[in-house]
Amino acid sequence: MTTDIPRTITVRYEYDPPTRAWSAVAASGGASWGRSLGQARASVREALALRYDLPDDATLESEGVVLHEEYLIDDAVIDTTALRRERDEAERLREKVARESERLAGRLIDKGVSTRDAGAIMGVTHGRIQQYVAASRKPATPSKRLRVAR
Repeated sequence: MTTDIPRTITVRYEYDPPTRAWSAVAASGGASWGRSLGQARASVREALALRYDLPDDATLESEGVVLHEEYLIDDAVIDTTALRRERDEAERLREKVARESERLAGRLIDKGVSTRDAGAIMGVTHGRIQQYVAASRKPATPSKRLRVAR
């Protein structure tokens, strides 16, 4: 693998209505196309992996490369990088809120508060409180359990 692989690579995808195909051009060099956006993405990733001489089992992501993707449709550049970052952040926050809600619902029920009152406190239905409590009482999945080496 070459050591001069950039940490961020900008790729511009351009849709061509007459051919109904996508072309993909990486700012650092490398181009491809596909009949669908998925094909164009896969092709340009393969072209970049060849350009930077990545091992067969490596991907751009496994090498720490972030692809900044832009889309050109009818001369309008659509940059979804910020939107994707915000969506990822929203997903992290949703997971955090779910964990905290499960923890708080479990504590309220353990203190003897009814599910209806716990729902009123937390601003959700009593049915949702039951779901939170059930989730907080589930044992860890096998992949999350600590394994003891023997």
